[in-house]
Amino acid sequence: MAAVEDARQAIVTKVEALRTTYADPSLVVEYDNRNLVNKATQTAPYLCVEIMNISGDQIDLGPGSRHRVMGSIILTARVRKGAGVKAANELLAAFYPSMHMTDSMIPVRTRAARLVRAKDEGDWAGESAVIPFWYDN
Repeated sequence: MAAVEDARQAIVTKVEALRTTYADPSLVVEYDNRNLVNKATQTAPYLCVEIMNISGDQIDLGPGSRHRVMGSIILTARVRKGAGVKAANELLAAFYPSMHMTDSMIPVRTRAARLVRAKDEGDWAGESAVIPFWYDN
């Protein structure tokens, strides 16, 4: 499982590096099961980062054969319902261009993002960038 944790750490490190250059230093970033946002008290837009391991394949033959793990990084910018999508789109634009179509998060490599509307969560609406990734184990 070391490769899974290595990949997660690489993604988190990239998000945190981008966070330091974001215009609002108080930006809250929620990760899978960490830094959970209290949606009842949160007022400013925030970013959710989910890492979904989806499938895997054997990529070669022989005694040292390797495993390719594939998945998606889902970046969701959350804004209060009724506030429009501009702030969500600007928040996503600060993060996803540096995270898709890159091999800068070793061992993770990514493909082009798909931009989609996220499912509403209570009083929060969202816009997401879904970034396919893979890494070899």
